[in-house]
Amino acid sequence: MNKRGLTYKPRIAEESLNAIINGAHRAHKITIIREIETPGFYFIDGKIVGSNIEIRQPSTEEIRKCAEFLNELISRSKHPEMLVTGIKWGILAPFSFVLKQLSENSRERWIPWLYLDGHTQTSKTTDGEIVLAIHRKKSKLPFASTNNVARLGKAISHDTFPRLIDEVKLDPKINGELIEAIKHAVQGQTARTRLTVKYDEIHISALSACILTSNHQLPFDPALRRRFLRYYYPKDDKPSEDEINNFESFLKPGWNSLGTLGDFVISYLLSNQEIITNDKNDWCGIAKIILTEFHKAAGLNLPVWVDMILDGSQIEDAETEEEEIVRGFFKNKINNTYSRNYKSIVPWEDQKDDSSISKNKTMESKTEFLSR
Repeated sequence: MNKRGLTYKPRIAEESLNAIINGAHRAHKITIIREIETPGFYFIDGKIVGSNIEIRQPSTEEIRKCAEFLNELISRSKHPEMLVTGIKWGILAPFSFVLKQLSENSRERWIPWLYLDGHTQTSKTTDGEIVLAIHRKKSKLPFASTNNVARLGKAISHDTFPRLIDEVKLDPKINGELIEAIKHAVQGQTARTRLTVKYDEIHISALSACILTSNHQLPFDPALRRRFLRYYYPKDDKPSEDEINNFESFLKPGWNSLGTLGDFVISYLLSNQEIITNDKNDWCGIAKIILTEFHKAAGLNLPVWVDMILDGSQIEDAETEEEEIVRGFFKNKINNTYSRNYKSIVPWEDQKDDSSISKNKTMESKTEFLSR
């Protein structure tokens, strides 16, 4: 009420409210509980705690079923390294805010966001949805609902679980403020700060890590790109209609099975918190530890793909390759056109042995050609 400017006498109201609360507490009429309302995981008083989270320990049979489904899922992927990296990212994503909190007393430990771009219908969004399914989430948002600072802050402040933002197009000329807010939200604990009518600051927490999918490349901003794992989906990854139907038939019954991995992650990490609090472990290493323990619990051998990881820089290689192709095309076009027209532009009498005259005429002919 005070922040909204609705209190007639703020100082007297605050003193009276404190007296009422203290009196009720002494009379054992109220119980003070320290709890965060927003669901997720937080680092409080030297301990990782879950707020409004149901902790469930899956059975051995459920773990085995999920592990076998994961193995089959990855074997069917046209880009298994990217999918495995996304799964590892998804395992730790709900604890991304914890890592930000731990960064206050040690080296930076924030988790980069994912940026999946490339051709249409190459499974970018599907891969993002698979990552969300690990923790039984379906938080897919259109870019229109996060296309300014206020909307972004609202989207990533509900809980600490990941979000999927679909069909993103970040234009530095249009979305400059949003890009700056994203850079801060990836690494910092605050998504945005707004002022009340009394000019009091209210901080909106950056709780969720995000997966962004797009048909467009990430803007060339080194600070922005450093905060993302960027993966390019080439046209060759586009499946046929039969492949799409077969994959959907396989994937649909297994969605709930993926949630078993999330249940195991939460139970295991809350019981073995030193894996996260030890600042020697990065998010990739933590995910590998969990996957190793997950397969042990299932009584299965550790698959080869557990060691897969993609650093997210191959999009730059793709950009460089495309740039060189375009550059080479125009270079060859200009050179070939110039070669075909050079003799017709330079008069015969100018092609003499006099080097100075020849040089001057050549420069004139080049100028004439360029003017064309």
